[in-house]
Amino acid sequence: MASVRTRIMVMVCGLALVFILAIGGWYRYEFMSAEAAYIATKSSTAAFINRLVEMNGMDLATFASDYSLWDDMTTFVKTPDPKWAEANIVAGMPTYGVKAAAIYNPNGKLVYAANLINDPKMRMLDLKPNEIKGLFSKGPFCHFYANNPHGLLEIRGALIVNTSDMKRSGHVYGYWLVGKIWDTAYLKDVSTHFGIGVNLEPIAVRSIVSEAERQHKAMVFRTPLQSWDGKALATLRITKESSEIATQQASALKTLILLCIFALLMTAALYATLVGWVTRPIKALSSAMETESPGPLSSLERDTSEFGQLATLVYESFAQRVELASARDAALQAAKAKSEFLANMSHEIRTPMNGIIGMTELALDTNLEPEQRDYLTAVKSSADSLLSLLNDILDFSKIEAGKLELNPVDFNLRDSVQDTVASLAFRAQQKGLELICRVVPDVPDCLIGDTMRLRQIMVNLIGNAIKFTKEGEIVVQVSTENSVDNEITLHVTVADTGIGIREDKQAAIFAAFEQADSSTSRQYGGTGLGLAISSELTRIMSGRIWVESEVGHGSTFHFTVTLGRREEITKTAPIELGGIRVLIVDDNTLNRTILEEMCSRWQMRPASVDGADAGFAALLAAKREGDPYQLALLDSMMPGKDGFEAACMVKANPETADTRMIMLTSGAQIGDVARCREQGIDAYLIKPAKQSDLLERITAVIAENAKKEPVHAQTEADALPMDRSLHILLAEDNVVNQKLAQRLLEKRGHTVVIVGDGRQAVSLWESDQFDMILMDVQMPDMDGLEATGEIRKREQLNGKHMPIIAMTAHAMKGDSERCIAAGMDAYVSKPIDVDALMIAIASVTKQSQRKAA
Repeated sequence: MASVRTRIMVMVCGLALVFILAIGGWYRYEFMSAEAAYIATKSSTAAFINRLVEMNGMDLATFASDYSLWDDMTTFVKTPDPKWAEANIVAGMPTYGVKAAAIYNPNGKLVYAANLINDPKMRMLDLKPNEIKGLFSKGPFCHFYANNPHGLLEIRGALIVNTSDMKRSGHVYGYWLVGKIWDTAYLKDVSTHFGIGVNLEPIAVRSIVSEAERQHKAMVFRTPLQSWDGKALATLRITKESSEIATQQASALKTLILLCIFALLMTAALYATLVGWVTRPIKALSSAMETESPGPLSSLERDTSEFGQLATLVYESFAQRVELASARDAALQAAKAKSEFLANMSHEIRTPMNGIIGMTELALDTNLEPEQRDYLTAVKSSADSLLSLLNDILDFSKIEAGKLELNPVDFNLRDSVQDTVASLAFRAQQKGLELICRVVPDVPDCLIGDTMRLRQIMVNLIGNAIKFTKEGEIVVQVSTENSVDNEITLHVTVADTGIGIREDKQAAIFAAFEQADSSTSRQYGGTGLGLAISSELTRIMSGRIWVESEVGHGSTFHFTVTLGRREEITKTAPIELGGIRVLIVDDNTLNRTILEEMCSRWQMRPASVDGADAGFAALLAAKREGDPYQLALLDSMMPGKDGFEAACMVKANPETADTRMIMLTSGAQIGDVARCREQGIDAYLIKPAKQSDLLERITAVIAENAKKEPVHAQTEADALPMDRSLHILLAEDNVVNQKLAQRLLEKRGHTVVIVGDGRQAVSLWESDQFDMILMDVQMPDMDGLEATGEIRKREQLNGKHMPIIAMTAHAMKGDSERCIAAGMDAYVSKPIDVDALMIAIASVTKQSQRKAA
């Protein structure tokens, strides 16, 4: 504390010293020194003259300006009229204190002159144009009156312009000069006003100050005055009485002494105050913090002063920080334990789930009694629901931990959206609902974003719409809300005709574990996590989510997301479709609009009607007009005559029998394919039709080599067919999962060798020729990551590369990155999705073949 007190004392004394020195310097250079006073007087002379001229010239400038703005003045310059001048110029001169006036034309010729001095020596001369310009650009003094005993004549002037032309910098008609005399009376008034002696002297008087004059009764300074052309006119003398300087010096000395005394007193008072207010509480605070553990104050004196209260607050803050640090450490430890628990639970739950779902699917592929099939179907449905719940809980835990991040990739928007809607079409068909998807034509296809998270939001919203809608339709629409540079904000709506949501519950449904009605979970199922997760995902994607709903009239969920844009890739159809006429027959207006937009994108000529009879009539009319429809898109489910009946009408009439037809249905039935073949329908698609699938069917039907039997959509796994069977090494420690994977692979013609840990996998890989390894990540002895690292290390010696696909029940953030970083080629999470596994195998195999080639 002695150090603190010393520093305060040094600081205060330093401030006092600076204060005293500043005052002393000010007194020394401004008042105590006559030399300094002389220098200051001399340096201020120029400023004084400017003030003098400014004060004197205000009326001159006003008088000159007033007259220069008159149209009559411009007329006077052209045709001088003495009577007009007497009445308008001379009469106003006394008011402004003007003693002389002169008017020149643009060439410097004197047009008119007047003075009120009555001095015969005073006369105005003609000037050259350059002299007129010089008079305006230089100082205010004119040589015309330099030798007159009355004093100097100060001249001010203005340009004479036509007022109607002033705003356009009009033509100059002449120059207008006015003057005022600096005589003895005027200078006396000025001296009184400024409190300083001001006089004019002949030019012969010296312009410097002698020592004798400076030490006598007054301080004198002289400066020459010159005309605009540099000629000397007179000497301006400025006098300051010595007695006034002495009085100022004495007053300044008294002020300095009082200020010094005040500074010393303030220094002592400040020091005492600082010691009392600052150092004492700080000393007590320091002692308390060094000797006491955080808790109630004991040795720290509760000082009522501001610094005492501050010290108390600091101590309490110190105690709180210690407590918060302990709480933070406990929270971090709990969060770490929670993350580890979630990771372990994810693995432990997904491992048996993989066996349950996989074995159930295998059992369903066998010959079963109807009752057995019902039982197993219920098991599969329950397992899928449990897996969905597990995924929601994991996502929600990631959100709570702040570890939910996006994985942006390039993707095709229309394919992604339509694939998502198509994956839910079967659920909608089971309830007899019309599921419609529309992407507005101006929305670009090629975007950058996390397509899996976008799909997750849409699946949640569409799934809820299906769940809470008994009849009617569900419409999914994607439009552009905003587009700036390389970013676009999409606006997605999911509208249903379901039960609706009360207004007072619409905000609550986006909270975790909340539903609009407490009875909803029992009637419809669900945990209430889907919308909470969707809300957080839209926030992370720089968007928002909200709902508009009315009980009994359905709901419309809105959400926006911001995605990146990339260069559009134009896809051309295998054959030219431009100009082909296509008739759309569908009773749903929005469906017709969507199909028309798709066909228009391919330069086709679409038209639409709302029923079978209207469609048949349109085909007949077009044929007879000589511009027939080459293709008809028929909805299978329409009121009155359905799509199949419409197809019969078309084929039965010779005029329309050659029309190609594609059947679209939102309620696929067993036997529909055979029925299409029997009635001559060329293709068959499940609604909502994916744009790429529809294009594929249309081009196949229009092409000359089109097949006559219906074309079916392929799965993504079928799109990557294997041209040979593979010899696969499976590293998996769980017996059930071993049997499941072996059965799935052998059904597709592959041979499988099974090992139970990573060390056996490495050993067997060296002794046998395998095409691929399926590696479980978590195994005893040596896990999959270590085994992969060992294989990659040994491959550096032989220059080969073994394709390795990770199969893991871990689904937390960073698991896929760790697998790829360990050297694995692909990643499939458990429970194993058959299509996803087959796609990964096909993709990795083809990559390996390309590298080998």
